[in-house]
Amino acid sequence: MSRPLGPAGASGKIARMRVLLGVRHWGVIGGSERYAAELVPLLAGRGHEVAVLAAGASAPAADGARLEIVPGCAERRPRASALAEVARAARAFRPDVVLSLSSPGAEALAALARGARAPLVRFVQDHVPFCPGSNKLHADGARCLNAMGAACLERCLLGAGCSGYHR
Repeated sequence: MSRPLGPAGASGKIARMRVLLGVRHWGVIGGSERYAAELVPLLAGRGHEVAVLAAGASAPAADGARLEIVPGCAERRPRASALAEVARAARAFRPDVVLSLSSPGAEALAALARGARAPLVRFVQDHVPFCPGSNKLHADGARCLNAMGAACLERCLLGAGCSGYHR
């Protein structure tokens, strides 16, 4: 039986959770991975137990988190063995909630849900409508705080550009 989510009672303290985070790749290569890299230590720092399930990695596990790599699980048509491994890894961690940050495909999500037996939240990012560079970073690495529009054109055509959108 899982612990209740939300306030634990009159004390107002939030119950600690076991969070399984699914991402195609562990290591900063794009928006979902960047979000994962920032979210995992924040959750662990608040006392939650965190595991990351990914198809590949180019970085070590974040402090306070365990990293499970299941090669091939994010392919368009994953092998049955990869799907079974996803379900096994999810079942072994016993999460209270699963957060999928990048879509591994319907079969892998189904295997994740079957194994986890916990609520699955699919985080949807769509960079293109708000960032032509797809990552909200300037060419010098500083974060962009502007909405897409005239500021993008000005930065690209008259300035240094963005990390993924420049001359």
